[in-house]
Amino acid sequence: ALNAKGTTSAIYANVFDVSGVTDCYVIDNPTNATVNSGVTNYPVAAHSVYVAVVGGVDTDIANAIWAKKDLGCDYNGNTTVNVTDTSGYNYPYPTYAVKFNRPTSIAIKFSVSIVNNSLLPSDITTQVKNAIIAKFNGAGGSSRERIGAYIFASNYYGGITALSPLISITSLQVAKGAGALATSQQIGIDEVPTLQASDITVTLV
Repeated sequence: ALNAKGTTSAIYANVFDVSGVTDCYVIDNPTNATVNSGVTNYPVAAHSVYVAVVGGVDTDIANAIWAKKDLGCDYNGNTTVNVTDTSGYNYPYPTYAVKFNRPTSIAIKFSVSIVNNSLLPSDITTQVKNAIIAKFNGAGGSSRERIGAYIFASNYYGGITALSPLISITSLQVAKGAGALATSQQIGIDEVPTLQASDITVTLV
């Protein structure tokens, strides 16, 4: 894809190749009308490309997008960078305003209930939190939680039960921001999920 041009995969690969980029999401809208996309109904303009990026320097990202997008393709997003085309021109050079989106950070919260067993380690609460955080961040080769993805509580059972054969989970749910707990949550294409230990509740019942 790095050698291609004019496709979402080419833009995705080129942006992800930018130093410091940790997440990227790319879609296009080839229709004549604005299309609302994802759980947040983000409006993607007609005949445009939508690129959401976490990390990296704005200028580097804009240049990576411009180098791979098709002629006449519009942009979306909350960040605008002027890109100058110096190839084959004398001053003054053509300049293009390239837009992309810096997604909003969304706090993800977990609630876990396990059977209280006196034989469990004294720091079992901390261990459970660390296991959830590790899975969330993609430890052990698993997929980390990303822009536009579904977060399934069921994916976290294995990491927790692996801590001890004495662990019995009675409930495991996930919430998005200030929303209600559920068995799954969908992230918008303009959102990036984040997790910290203080947002994980572990209850011994």
